Formats: sequence, structure tokens, C-alpha cells
Amino acid sequence: MGAIGRNKTVSTENIGSGITANNMFAHLNEIQANVRENNREAVNIINRVKNDPDAPITIYKATASGSIHHGDWVFLDKKHAERWTRNANGTKKKGVKLVSKVVHAEDIEWSKRNLEFLFK
Repeated sequence: MGAIGRNKTVSTENIGSGITANNMFAHLNEIQANVRENNREAVNIINRVKNDPDAPITIYKATASGSIHHGDWVFLDKKHAERWTRNANGTKKKGVKLVSKVVHAEDIEWSKRNLEFLFK
């Protein structure tokens, strides 16, 4: 499986942690307290899908392509994903919009970076 970058395909097989959203609750203490507090929606979702790999989860991504693909980095928190639709000065990025998709908890892996996930 790979993510398509500009003019190349990048392997994503070793990027994920193997920790799916339904198993993530046991790893929340590995994330800094301020990150957990600022992403309360994601933490609540992780707790809701605890031990349920088939639980539905809505994932979000800011993208110019208009869709979410396997291998994409995604967020559980809509507000966090929306931040990526804007430049540092707050202006909207041209052609970038927020998209969402409903998947199963087992379809995403924790990236081991804050509360960012990989759609596998």
C-alpha cells in the first residue's frame, strides 16, 4: 500500500504503529496532556470505540483531491483537520477543502504523532 506524493509513490507499510483506533485507549498516556486536552473530540472517539474494531468512525482530511485515499494521514477531530485548510495567517488555502469518510475503527492506525492517524 502506498501514498501518492508529487510524481512518486511513497510506501506507507512501516509508517503506521499497528495500533488501531479501537486499541488506542491504552496508549493515550503516551500523548502529552495538552495535546489530549486540545483534541478532546478525538479522545472521546477513541474511548467510544474501545475494543470494537467494527465501530464506525468519521475521519477527516484537508485535501485538494476531494477524497480520502488509503495511505492518507487523517484526523478524528474535525476542528483539527479544518486548521489544515488555512494558511498560517488564517487565509483559506486555494483549492483545499475538508472531506470526511466513515470507516471502521480498525481501518486507521495511530501514527504515534499526537492524535494523527493513517487510513490503511
